Amino acid sequence: MTAAAFRKIERGLLEALNIAQVGDGEIADRLTKEQAAQDAIRARIAAQGQRHEAVKGRSAGERRG
Repeated sequence: MTAAAFRKIERGLLEALNIAQVGDGEIADRLTKEQAAQDAIRARIAAQGQRHEAVKGRSAGERRG
């Protein structure tokens, strides 16, 4: 292999590595946003469950009292 061919392959590999690193950052950003969205959904579900339990508790108290 000639030195020129080696440098060409090396440049290609370095470019691919740079693209992969940028891609990894974008993937990390997307995963962070997706995780935040999932956390928000879980929080909504938990709050909805708490409201449901509170209403259920009030209804039981009204029936007893």
